[in-house]
Amino acid sequence: MDDLPPRTDVDHTPGRAQHWSDVDADLGAWIRSVVEVTTRLPGHRSTILHGSLSTGTFVRPKSDVDVLVIVEERLADDVCWWASTELVAAHDRRPIIGGLELSVMASTDLDPVVAAPRYELHVGESCADEIRSRTARPTGTDPDLPAHLHHARHDGVALAGDSVSEVIPPMPTRLFLDAVESDLRWILEHGLAASPYYGILNICRVAQLRRGASDAPTKAGAATWALEALPVVHRPLIAEALECYRSAAEIDPDRRRHHGHRWDLEALDRFARWATDELLPSD
Repeated sequence: MDDLPPRTDVDHTPGRAQHWSDVDADLGAWIRSVVEVTTRLPGHRSTILHGSLSTGTFVRPKSDVDVLVIVEERLADDVCWWASTELVAAHDRRPIIGGLELSVMASTDLDPVVAAPRYELHVGESCADEIRSRTARPTGTDPDLPAHLHHARHDGVALAGDSVSEVIPPMPTRLFLDAVESDLRWILEHGLAASPYYGILNICRVAQLRRGASDAPTKAGAATWALEALPVVHRPLIAEALECYRSAAEIDPDRRRHHGHRWDLEALDRFARWATDELLPSD
């Protein structure tokens, strides 16, 4: 595991943006407890931290912890259930409001990567109850995985096992953009009012990619870009979303998606229509 030496120069101001290299002690200890489970998987190759905590944009009151685990081959059902149960228990012990979003993939399903790759198991808020009650088999496919793999290869941190470049191949650009488009469609179908700042910041990321960004924009970075690049009429809404995302205010879990903020529904609808017209290809 990537055991980082203690640092004495870290700003531990509440609400600061965090990276794995300067993560809060309790959060770091919890993530290490997750890695203790993943490294016990048969054929474990690598446990990779990706998302906001690997890009230095993790905000404790808002962000999830995103993890990809690569194993040599597909896992037996009993192993999947054991690991899922252990990881949901870890999810329930988390010291943050956001959850653990973890997927396990077999190396055999990365050569080549397809549009909706198979995962051996996934643990997250949306499926935790099903795992607890064993009402759904943890194995499945996910059209978002090419985007996660792309981001992990671009800025992921290997917490245990092989390096990122050894286990994740380069993503074909088309697969990555298709996954981004799939996520955008999901956001727009469910409506920005369901999860305003998440949807707004992700629209900004797609817009930056559509305008030629060659890397993997972060939510905060894309919003900062959008405040200069997107139509003026949408900038106050984007600024609100960015302020909510960066806020250090502790929010009850049931208010997390809205940040306890009163959103302008007309502005949300206007931005959603713009995203549909400008960012989604016409059928």
